[in-house]
Parts: sequence; structure tokens; C-alpha cells
Amino acid sequence: MSLMERREEQSYLTRKDRLREAFRLCQQNLEVFSQLMAKRWETKKFVSDMAFKMHPFLEGRRELARTFLEGLSRKQRERFIEAYLNLEEDQRKLLDTFARNYARYNRHWRVRIPPPEGLEVFIRTFHLKKTPTSLAFFAFDHPLERRRFYKIATIYNLPFNNLQPPGHPSAQECESVVSQA
Repeated sequence: MSLMERREEQSYLTRKDRLREAFRLCQQNLEVFSQLMAKRWETKKFVSDMAFKMHPFLEGRRELARTFLEGLSRKQRERFIEAYLNLEEDQRKLLDTFARNYARYNRHWRVRIPPPEGLEVFIRTFHLKKTPTSLAFFAFDHPLERRRFYKIATIYNLPFNNLQPPGHPSAQECESVVSQA
């Protein structure tokens, strides 16, 4: 999907929180999701393109994204999708490219390439492998893209480090209970 200019082709879904709303409805209520998607031609085309057979080039891109997401644990996949939905459209395109490149380079290499300094937290947050992460990072054509991705990785993984499963105390709450005992 990032191949096309999404602001032109999918302008309705690039508006703030539209994609998040569609994703939420798809998970909770398919009937309401289908009603929402049936209202506009561009959303019908979006669902059709995502669900049905596409050009082999686009099919390959979709399969790389699917491979990346399937490589994450359920918890990490939810965190990644939540982070993705919180991004602006141009940031999503960078994350799309990173995910596809990570899936391409996620294989056994005879060399180890250490990740760029500062991406370690991002790697730990999403339980990614270091060499494919490094290769996907350096696959960006321009240094500006690398800087923008680095900014996304450092900014958007901070809130997710503190996510707790529902009903579980945070690390701070545990420390306060231990110190009181």
C-alpha cells in the first residue's frame, strides 16, 4: 500500500484515527466494519486490494509485511500495530519499508552486523533480531530516511516499554509495595 501515494489514493483512511477506527471495527464487529467500508469507493477498493488477488509485485510486498508481523509474538504484534496506528502517514510509509526489508533480510547470515546505536531499545521492545534490523535500517536509500526512522524508533517505543497486561501492577507499584514491607 505504501507504493502508491496514499494521501491521494486513500485520503479518507489517512485522516487522523480513520485507520485505527477501521482496524478496531475489523477486530470487534465485522458487520459495522463492512458498513463503514461500503460507504465510500476508496474504502471499498482498499478492502478489495487487501483481501483479494493482486498484481504479483503488490502480492509480494503484502506477503513481506505479513511475514514480518507473523514473526512477532502476539503481544509484540499488538504493540507494533498500536505504535503503527499512532504514526502520521509519512512515518507509516517508513515503517512499512522497514518491515518489508526486515522480512527480506531475516535469514541466517554468516556475519553479524551490530545495530546502530540507539536502536537497541526498539529491538528489545519488539523482540527483533539485530542483524536483520541493522540491514533493514541501512537499506534506506537516504540518510534523511534513516534519521526519520531512528526518530520514530526512539520516540514511539518509549510509551510501549511501560505497557502492562491488564490487572498487573507496574514496576513502580511493585517497588513501592516491596519498600513498604
